[in-house]
Amino acid sequence: MALTSKNLSDREKAVLYYHVYSGVDDWQKLYAIADTDPNPPTGNTLNTLVSRWKRSEKVRDCLEAIQKQKADHDADERNKGKEEEREKIEKDFERGESDEPTNGNKIVDYSDPENRKRLYNQVIKQAKNDPRTQLDAAKMFEQIQKDDKQAAREQKQVRAYLPLMCHDCPLYQKEREK
Repeated sequence: MALTSKNLSDREKAVLYYHVYSGVDDWQKLYAIADTDPNPPTGNTLNTLVSRWKRSEKVRDCLEAIQKQKADHDADERNKGKEEEREKIEKDFERGESDEPTNGNKIVDYSDPENRKRLYNQVIKQAKNDPRTQLDAAKMFEQIQKDDKQAAREQKQVRAYLPLMCHDCPLYQKEREK
């Protein structure tokens, strides 16, 4: 019952960090690690002690602080990764590098649907951790497909067969000769 003090011991703090960062949810195990008692209680007594310790204000406050710290750290890591990705893309763009061959010329005509498809594929590939950018590029793909279908409809040749005039009809000419 050494865990009844008002302040958290270093051991208890370590257990709470272990819980947050490793995802261990077995509170009896966590309590056993935090407790320094050589003869730990068992049964209902253990359950009661674990429950009281877990719900204690000192544990809740420390747990909230650790979770906030972890969330801030994760957000910083995500932002750092996005910034590094953005810088890499900018450097590649400045150097004129891309994953697609440019056939020696740096100017790309994006009015051509194939070039736009390559560009959107490159954007999707480079935006691995940004679902919004991937979604926007996917929407652009759909628009390109609609445009391609519309262009195909417009290029279809419409053939209209006009009826022959009577004096041009082969049957009429045969009868007229007789």
